[in-house]
Amino acid sequence: MALNLLKRLGLRKTAQEPGVLVLALGQPALAIAREVAISFKYAGVRAGVTICALGGSGDVAPPLPGLAALFLSAQKTRALLVIGDPAAAPARLFAACEARATPVAWINTGREQSAPPGAVSFDGSRLDLDGLRLVLLEMVGRDRKWVGRNDFSLPRRIAAKMRSAMDRSPRPRWITLLGRRHDSAASLRERLGAPGTILCLGNGPSSEDPALAAINHDALFRANHAWLERPMYRAPHVVFTGLKATMRKVHGAIFGIYGESTEMVLLMGRLLAPWRKAEYFVADHIANPCPDFVWGGHRPTSGAVMIATAVALKPQLIVIAGIDLFQNPAGTYPGAAGAANAYTPAHDRDKEIAFLCACLERHAGGLQVFGDGLRAELRKRRILKD
Repeated sequence: MALNLLKRLGLRKTAQEPGVLVLALGQPALAIAREVAISFKYAGVRAGVTICALGGSGDVAPPLPGLAALFLSAQKTRALLVIGDPAAAPARLFAACEARATPVAWINTGREQSAPPGAVSFDGSRLDLDGLRLVLLEMVGRDRKWVGRNDFSLPRRIAAKMRSAMDRSPRPRWITLLGRRHDSAASLRERLGAPGTILCLGNGPSSEDPALAAINHDALFRANHAWLERPMYRAPHVVFTGLKATMRKVHGAIFGIYGESTEMVLLMGRLLAPWRKAEYFVADHIANPCPDFVWGGHRPTSGAVMIATAVALKPQLIVIAGIDLFQNPAGTYPGAAGAANAYTPAHDRDKEIAFLCACLERHAGGLQVFGDGLRAELRKRRILKD
């Protein structure tokens, strides 16, 4: 009963994808909110939409006084869409958004309404749902871990100091007890024993192609942690991720992370569990063969960072499987046909393909690819020969 109450109050962590919290202020606003939710359902992206409505007619009730920040966190809110008069919004909700650097959009449904602070405004009388969705997806996809946040967090502040200590030369003794960071591709290559063949496995269905069993490899790279539930390739040398859950669940591997904000997330986790020494590298600093690639508002997936790192290590052979570009008819993951087969708003398929091609063009060794989607793209650009 207690868990159901927490769920109804919006204080129990939602199981859906991070996304948009839609605050519907009034009955006309609720109808618009449902149209927004339907537009996301058929947008071909993995982003959650939760409707919060006055009177209890939405997915969750509005937050109680003083619990706005906890409410936003539990709902995995990456953007807030307000429909109706902001004056009727729950107390402290906009202040919590500002503290968490959560962007706000607003649909004006009346003449006497004033926009919330810093909100992107839309006219409800001639609403363009497609345009609204694009703005919201851009908001949801931004890197939100640290940028612009001013809500107090002692672990985050300490993690920032830990990262600063990692940048010192020589490093303080205390930071070396908590973690080791590789600061060059040469250091990582030596740590891995100068691998001649690197097997890069994403989590798509082709990651379990039976033909992979015949391939001998010197280093195994994996992305995130879905593979922990699978029966094979469960002892990777390097795991690429930006997820706190992966950093918590995976043991014994070197972590490959994309940028500085994710580095602080990793260090914060080790601060809370200092007995688990972190060994890692920041791929964007030491293992990016295409540093001038323009991502715009998007960023690479862990799978793309994995392949870029493999290229930077200059092995004789790179074998890729499980990078199915969310196009495999068998689904997103092996054994999970019901999962949404789509990118999250932080990533873009066309940019991902362009980045992978740009990296693999710089690879001087052999290349073997499993998975029809990526193989077709590489053949189209003559990076992979028949």
